[in-house]
Amino acid sequence: MMKTFVNISLIALAIVSFSGCYYDVEEELYPDNKATCDTTALNFASVKPILDSKCTGCHGGASPSAGIKLDTYTDTKAYLDGAAATLVSSVKRDGNASNMPQGQPKLEACDISKISAWVVAGYPEN
Repeated sequence: MMKTFVNISLIALAIVSFSGCYYDVEEELYPDNKATCDTTALNFASVKPILDSKCTGCHGGASPSAGIKLDTYTDTKAYLDGAAATLVSSVKRDGNASNMPQGQPKLEACDISKISAWVVAGYPEN
């Protein structure tokens, strides 16, 4: 009787354990943005709407937060050159600069890809 109870308990435990397992389809969990996110032929005019909607609310105008101004190409370029090159790290949130936008969700993957591709391309103005 005890042996039967133990066997039934083990079978029930196995069924419950395996019923919690499922197969995650990576493509469903992490859709590939490259198919729908055009990162070719980018210039400042194509990334400016992203900056305007996510960045210049704090980093624009007469008194930008932390003195970082992203209103114009010249202002933005200052954070892409040399030791001050923090824009991409900030939006990627890779730990090398302050996470931006601060206190807000991370930018969408496509927006990050566009900014990164623009910078890799040498951040053309127009």
